[in-house]
Amino acid sequence: PINKSLWTPSYVIYTTGFACLLLAAFIWLIDIMKQVKLAEPLLVYGTNPLFVYVLSFLVVTMYLNINIGDVSMYAWLYQQLSEVFTPKLASFIFAFSHVVFFWYVSLKLYQRKIFIKI
Repeated sequence: PINKSLWTPSYVIYTTGFACLLLAAFIWLIDIMKQVKLAEPLLVYGTNPLFVYVLSFLVVTMYLNINIGDVSMYAWLYQQLSEVFTPKLASFIFAFSHVVFFWYVSLKLYQRKIFIKI
């Protein structure tokens, strides 16, 4: 992942430039080329963002409070992955599985036209 513990000015400029290029690519693809279907997976995420944010916090809290043996469920799930994959790949798969799970929850809400508003 692109993350850094110390945010230097060059790192900020680099990540800002990358974000601007990504935004320009999406504008070109969706607004200019009219490829709206390609953006639907992202649209699903944007329909209930606060609900998914709170749900992700609650799920991780649940993982941390349920113990399997002498470790939390969160640590246990990661340990199971790290026995099969390298630590970096296990970390990526663990994080990506969370992203896919919450996208699926968002998709089901979107399909049923459930939009949670504040």
